[in-house]
Amino acid sequence: MLGAAVLGAPLRALAVPTLLCASALALAGCDPQPVDSSSSRSAAVGTEAPTASASVVPTPTSDTSSTGMRIPTVEVASGLPEGLGPDPASPVVPEATLVTLLSERLTDSISGTLRTVVCDGDLEPGGADQVTCRATTDSAGGTTDWLAYATHTVGGQPAVLWLQGDALAPEFMALLAAPGVTVSAISIGPGYGGDPLDAATVRTDAERVLGEEGAAAVLSGCEGTLDFDVFEPVACTGTAAGAPTRALVLPGKILGGDPGLIVLTQPA
Repeated sequence: MLGAAVLGAPLRALAVPTLLCASALALAGCDPQPVDSSSSRSAAVGTEAPTASASVVPTPTSDTSSTGMRIPTVEVASGLPEGLGPDPASPVVPEATLVTLLSERLTDSISGTLRTVVCDGDLEPGGADQVTCRATTDSAGGTTDWLAYATHTVGGQPAVLWLQGDALAPEFMALLAAPGVTVSAISIGPGYGGDPLDAATVRTDAERVLGEEGAAAVLSGCEGTLDFDVFEPVACTGTAAGAPTRALVLPGKILGGDPGLIVLTQPA
């Protein structure tokens, strides 16, 4: 479960360069070494991406936590095609589908022309591995790497979390794919997070994010302040469809450039 004393072993074991290694949540066993994304599959296949008339989102350099971790740029891709595997709730997402999903989102969110997107394999369910995709544009320095993780959105719909930044620890990858865990990420505005957000604002804005994703969640309280200069989460509790739920709220840049919130939920 998400929260302080009830996070569970996988989340308590997160590495510092992941989303959730925070003293505010009393996480134990934090390992400061990030996952080496180069250890993932090495067979790469390139696919020509759609042409966009819309510079690729630059790798963040100034938004870092006190540990030096970059605030990530993220995107959640839901609405996966049908027939991706024997288990519709946890499908294998083929390499070609990943290329298409990322190409579509970059085409809608970048300036310049998107030339190619290359991914290094299929995305397996269960959070055992990430897939690295490289996008190339015609702009100067226009090559960016995106990490794809298996997860679910509100309602349990299979989804892909795209992250541009430091790789997540294996324990967190498993958490993303765990039953009942959902991920939402929505842009709120260009000046959002310029000042730290108090607990009441975090609660209101996290509810807004979940509501826009179709979740009838009511958060009764959050603990702490969300600082967009320090990549640490705020824990919240509440109800969803009348059942107790827990949430973790994190700062992020949503694909397209504007700051927003990343909200993870799990039944309490």
